[in-house]
Amino acid sequence: MKQWEKLTAWLVVFALVAGLVGGSAFVQVSAAEENSDFAYVVNEDGTATITEVKTNAADVIVPAVIDGHTVTAIGSHTSEWSTTPAGAFESKWQAVNVYLPDTITSFADRAFASCAVEHIYRYDPAQISAEDIVSSGSALGVPMQLKTMGSHCFDNSRLKEVQIDAQVDSIGDGAYATIAALSSVILGKTGRIGTIGKNCFQNSGAQTLNFYFYGRVDAIGANAFEGSGGIQDFYMEDVGIVGTEAFKNCHINTMTLKGSLSAIGDRAFIGCGNLDKVTIQSSTPYTIGKYAFTCASIKEVTFSDGLSSVAEGTFSGCGKLSKVYLPTTLKEIEKNAFENVSTITTITINDTAKVDDEAFKGAGGTTWGALDRLNNQSVKKIVAKALHRNLKTPLPKVAKASLKKAKAAKNKKKANLKWTKSKNANGYIVYCKVVKKGKKAGKIAWKKVKTVKKPKTTKCTVKISAKQRKVLKKKGKIYYSVRAYKKVTVNGKKKTIYSVYSQKKLK
Repeated sequence: MKQWEKLTAWLVVFALVAGLVGGSAFVQVSAAEENSDFAYVVNEDGTATITEVKTNAADVIVPAVIDGHTVTAIGSHTSEWSTTPAGAFESKWQAVNVYLPDTITSFADRAFASCAVEHIYRYDPAQISAEDIVSSGSALGVPMQLKTMGSHCFDNSRLKEVQIDAQVDSIGDGAYATIAALSSVILGKTGRIGTIGKNCFQNSGAQTLNFYFYGRVDAIGANAFEGSGGIQDFYMEDVGIVGTEAFKNCHINTMTLKGSLSAIGDRAFIGCGNLDKVTIQSSTPYTIGKYAFTCASIKEVTFSDGLSSVAEGTFSGCGKLSKVYLPTTLKEIEKNAFENVSTITTITINDTAKVDDEAFKGAGGTTWGALDRLNNQSVKKIVAKALHRNLKTPLPKVAKASLKKAKAAKNKKKANLKWTKSKNANGYIVYCKVVKKGKKAGKIAWKKVKTVKKPKTTKCTVKISAKQRKVLKKKGKIYYSVRAYKKVTVNGKKKTIYSVYSQKKLK
């Protein structure tokens, strides 16, 4: 059972003489004297929740303990004329800097909505005295024990920076939405966020805004960053799930997602007009939803191993896409994946991936040239059809027959040859080359001397002519070679294909 009461606290007021420090002042509240600056309730567990801020000070320190009750939450209140709860700092246009103790574990819905707060600072009450909090004892960031942030808790505020080093379980829907002055959001290495809620940063951002998440983020909700403007860099060291339309119409320049990523939702980056480069480096298998980058201005994308499919419409309408690096784990590219993309100059697709016939529907320009350099058979068929070519069926390879022996008989009138069997040949052809002393063998052509039509026959005898014997007497050389052949039918035509030559000098 909660009971409402006015904060009994001690109050120190620094009244500044006109002309000093721009006339600003701050109020420090503790549990010593009665005042009218805060209201709070005592929770069932004996802790306190700040429900309303009544001071007009620019700098407000929320105490760690009130009347012996540890302050654990920034809450909300109702008024006589409205039953809709209002956040403790909501619509407080005097408070610019707020100092919160590390004892706080939660922010209620709309706790800081539509207020003038520019910076949230945290302090450790066990390490710093009340007098030193503002001057040197605080650090930019939310309290270290913070676990939950309610929906719209900073919506439409004047917040400039967000620093999170705590292990936060959830940030509510719209928590940082429509904040025009927001320029920096950092999740420290020690920090963690379980869930970033729907529309969390929607339509927020100053002219320049950077996101650096060095700690783990388990999940990003749908439309979490939709319409956010001025984002130069968006970096996540370890993210799990990116929700549907999470970055829709977002003004991002570069995007890097790392860690144990498992899924990027449908239309996640649809309509991102400033997106230049996307890098995804996941240590686990992951999926990318349909139309994820549709109509984005993306120029270069790199996907690490773990991706098995480029889904339907993933890059459709990306009119500036130039470089696409797809992983070796890729198994499939679905229809319309690159629809109307005519600007690709470099693309990697492994030879075994299945590519839908309409994956590059409506493409043109440099895209066909980039695809034409690939060895993927699905791609070759698509290119051939698009360029009205007759696609050549690749010829099978004939296994080599290695010549092991080329030895003259005692009378020097015959040569005995022996070779290894080819696994798939129909027969073998034997060649001879006579090289006179002082001549180069490489400039003399092979002459066919015998055809062996039985694939299991791996030896034969050939005649050494009188003319050839004279060359040998004058210290010339005779070479023999053998190559396997196979008769095949390609595109309705009969052809004979050959293995490579295998040669030996007559001994």
